[in-house]
Amino acid sequence: MAEARLAVHPMPGLQRAGFEVDTNVKVCQAFVGKQGLVVYIPHPRYWLRGVRRWAWKALNKTRVAFHPVPLWTIGVATAGVCGVVLRSEKSSWFRSGWVANALWRMDDLSPIARRLPVNLRVGYLAAEATVIGMGAFAAVQRFFLRRLLSYQGWLDRKNHKTLKTKVWGLLMTKLYLNRISEQLYAYQWCLPKLPLPSVKDTVAKYLTTVEPLMDATEMEAHKEMATKFIKEESWSLQWRLWLLWLGKRNYVS
Repeated sequence: MAEARLAVHPMPGLQRAGFEVDTNVKVCQAFVGKQGLVVYIPHPRYWLRGVRRWAWKALNKTRVAFHPVPLWTIGVATAGVCGVVLRSEKSSWFRSGWVANALWRMDDLSPIARRLPVNLRVGYLAAEATVIGMGAFAAVQRFFLRRLLSYQGWLDRKNHKTLKTKVWGLLMTKLYLNRISEQLYAYQWCLPKLPLPSVKDTVAKYLTTVEPLMDATEMEAHKEMATKFIKEESWSLQWRLWLLWLGKRNYVS
């Protein structure tokens, strides 16, 4: 009975023996001490649970990566292209064009790929080319959606009946809003970048903000310092900020 109890609840026995193994953490653990080596392997159901969790996260990341193109579209396109390429003649463009030759030369760099059957190599190269093409198509879709979201004319009631706003609304509703994704951060890469303000606008807002807190003499001194800053120091700081703006989605954080 004692052995069975320790098999079901090994933590108390292991702690009394001096082994630092936490059975509440469902991962493989090992501890080496004076008494010897203890290896704790959790129940296989925890492994399966971890595999399912990892697979679900990978699926969600793949959905976000190809958004707004749905995954079923990529699957159908991949299957269709693979079928067409495998059934085509060796002299056709699908098998001997510049795209096929480039992919084949890149695949020849792998020593394992050279030993695979030709049809298998043709199949996975066709699938690879299709996935890359769909990724490029998704990038174009995100760029187009980002440009649409950059339009702010619809915020003004005066522009609601203009042709530009009507075309914008038609494109948004027919192309994107009818298939909104439920995935968190799915539209993260579709949002326009935070605009980079000019130095003059920033300095003007600063002076407007501090004006109620100063008298006329102090305000005049601040205006002189602001003018000197714009002429002498602002260009280098604005250049660094522009480089940061190019490389990050949000240059403020």
